[in-house]
Amino acid sequence: MSGLVEKKSPEVLAAEIRALTASMLANIIEIGRRMCQAKEILPHGQFGEWVKNETGYSQSTANNFMKLFQEYGAAQESLFGAEVKSQTFGNLPYSKALALLAVPAEEREDFARENHVEEMSTRELKQAIKERDELRRRLEEEREVAEGAGLRIAELEEKLEASGQEAARQKLAVDKAKEELEALKAAPVEVAIQAADPEEVQRAVEEALRQAREAHKEELDAVTADVKKANEERERLKEKLKKAEEKAKAATVSAGDGAAHLEVERLKKELAMADPVVAEFKGLFEQASGLVVKLLELSKRAPEEKKGNLKAALAALSKQMGGVD
Repeated sequence: MSGLVEKKSPEVLAAEIRALTASMLANIIEIGRRMCQAKEILPHGQFGEWVKNETGYSQSTANNFMKLFQEYGAAQESLFGAEVKSQTFGNLPYSKALALLAVPAEEREDFARENHVEEMSTRELKQAIKERDELRRRLEEEREVAEGAGLRIAELEEKLEASGQEAARQKLAVDKAKEELEALKAAPVEVAIQAADPEEVQRAVEEALRQAREAHKEELDAVTADVKKANEERERLKEKLKKAEEKAKAATVSAGDGAAHLEVERLKKELAMADPVVAEFKGLFEQASGLVVKLLELSKRAPEEKKGNLKAALAALSKQMGGVD
C-alpha cells in the first residue's frame, strides 16, 4: 500500500483529496434523503431510537442531514448517485454547508459565489454571515429612519402650504378692509349723514334705549331708592340744623359758642349735599354713563346696514348733550 502511495505525486494526492471532499456534501445529502424516507415510514415517536440504534448518529446530527437534503439536494435521485441541486454548493464540506443555511435560500447561491466560500474556513464563513446580517440590520434601520424623515418632511410641507394659504387669505381680508376704510375716509360727511333715514335713526335710538333700560332696570330702581333716602336724610338734617341755629342764638360768646356756630355751618353744608336734586342727578348721571357704554356696544354689534343709522343717532345725542347750558 505504501508503495502505491509513494508512486503518486503531491499534486495527484491533492486532487484526490479535493475530489473526496467534494463528494462529502453529496453523500450527506443522500444520507439525509434516506433518513427523511425512514421517518415517514416509522411509527410516530420511533425515529429517534431508530437513528441512534441503527445508524449510530445522534438525533441532532440526523436533523442536520435531513435539513441539508431539503436545502441542497436535487428533487430527484440520479441514476449516477447523489447530486447537489447547484454546483455552487457541490464542493462545500458539511460544516460550511451547515453554516451557510443561515443565509436565506433565495440569496444563498449569490452569497457563496460572491464571497468565494470554498476558499474560506468555517469560522471565516460564519463571521462573513454575521457581518452581512449586521449590515442588513443597519441598512434597514437607516431605511426606516429615512422613510420616517420623508414622512415628516411631507407633513411639514403640507403644513407650510396650508399656512401659506391661510396667510394669503388673511392678507386678502386685510387688503379688503383697508380698501373699505379708505373708501369711508374719502366719502363726504354729508353723504354719510344723508344716507341715514331719520325714521330708521329714531327707531334705532328707541330700540337701543329700550334694551339699555331693560339691562339697567335694577340700577334705575337703586337710583329711585337713593333719591327717597336722600329726601329722608334732608328732612333729618333740616331738623338738626334748626335745633343747632336755636342753640347758637341763645348762647353767649364763648369757646363753646364758637363750636355751636361751626356745627351750624357743617350742618348747612351737609344739608346742601343732601339735596334730592343733587342726589338724583348723581344717580342718573351714573346711569346715563352706563347707557352710553351700552349704546356704543350695541352700535358695534349691529348689522352692517344698520351701523350707519346708529352712529348718526349717537352723533345727534352727543350734539344734544353738548347744547346743555
